[in-house]
Amino acid sequence: MDEDKMMPRVVQHPHRWLALIALTLLNMLNCADRYVPSACKDLIKDDLQLSDFQTSSLMTAFMVSYILFTPIVAILADRGVPRKAVIVGSVLIWCVASACGCLAVDYWTLLIPRIVVGIGEAGYGTLSQTILSDYFPPEQRALVLGVYDAAVPMGTALGFIGGGFIGQYMGWRYAFLITAIPGVMIILLPFVRMPEPGESEKGSLEIADGKPATMLETLKHLATSPQFLFALAGNIAFAFAKGVMGDWSPTFLSRNHGFTTAIAAAIAAGVGTGGGILGGLTGGIIVRIFTKWNPHLLVSGISAFIAAGFAACFIFALQDNTAFVMGMLALSAYFSWFSNGAVISAIVESAPPKMRARTIGIAAVMSHLLGDAISPSIAGAMSDVTNLRVAMAVYPEALRIAGEVWIVGWIVLHTCARPKKYRLDGNEEEAIPLTN
Repeated sequence: MDEDKMMPRVVQHPHRWLALIALTLLNMLNCADRYVPSACKDLIKDDLQLSDFQTSSLMTAFMVSYILFTPIVAILADRGVPRKAVIVGSVLIWCVASACGCLAVDYWTLLIPRIVVGIGEAGYGTLSQTILSDYFPPEQRALVLGVYDAAVPMGTALGFIGGGFIGQYMGWRYAFLITAIPGVMIILLPFVRMPEPGESEKGSLEIADGKPATMLETLKHLATSPQFLFALAGNIAFAFAKGVMGDWSPTFLSRNHGFTTAIAAAIAAGVGTGGGILGGLTGGIIVRIFTKWNPHLLVSGISAFIAAGFAACFIFALQDNTAFVMGMLALSAYFSWFSNGAVISAIVESAPPKMRARTIGIAAVMSHLLGDAISPSIAGAMSDVTNLRVAMAVYPEALRIAGEVWIVGWIVLHTCARPKKYRLDGNEEEAIPLTN
């Protein structure tokens, strides 16, 4: 009883659930807008006379601008710039830029708005996860971030279905315009009070002198954190796989299985994305149940291995076996998304609250720079030279690599370097070792 009294109490922020709803909805809309060009890829290609490489470079350009502005936003947040203002301004930027895409007359006039969209999403995506981490204590983060990231497959589905059907029946330009409108969801944010960094945890988790961490101090801390390094390395391979699948799956279904643009987008959204939503939530629940063993990387690694097998079956399935193809797509999505909330939670917990915005920013930059920023264009170039089926084969291979890295990382952390976690009392708490 005395020990219970001495333990710090979790701060239950009254706006935490409203914040989770608002930020999750915005995350869904961001992802919907991101994947509209992927749903309309062949329509855009035929209208503007583009190559596969050029259509996929739209995603690459978006990701590059996202990468370049992510650390800038993280630095501004760590220096005290109001996070709510940054998010609202960022959402307005991506809404306007996305709508401008409908005016494109050639490759360059389509490319530039997508670059600006990346700038807008950088401001939102970088801060949202740190805000939720400040609202919820460590033992709830994997599940909460799993809910937040479930919006990614939901947004992908919305982008695929909306872009595919609007593109086929109204034209791809209307798809760009209409999907930008729901950005008015930002009206929810003024009613949400943003928490202070580390508000959900008691104790001082800052640098010794109490000042916000500098970028150099953050980099030094992360360079000595095995949990961060293994989580990031696997996430790079995972992002590479997601980039290929997200940008090319509707086109793959259309070209290799004879579906129309709308139907292919609906299948990719309904089957693949539905599995992804369930997978993200399932992974978060499993991690929470076994949280004292710090299972983030183990769960992610095993699920990535399983997903790689189903992904290979999906890509190399016979063209006339539609039911089998849909089943393999759903199962690969389900198991691959186990890792999303778990890995983000592992990255967040590898740094104290005052470093979290920059930690998320660094992880996002590296994952996108070496992952989904380049993989769509690589697949597009491979498709131009060979065919799309060969290009899609990099998807299961990247998942396999991610699984290997995460499993090895978990073993190392529990045998050689027990992971450090920043808990409610502000001290580092070691996870239970593998031998216990």
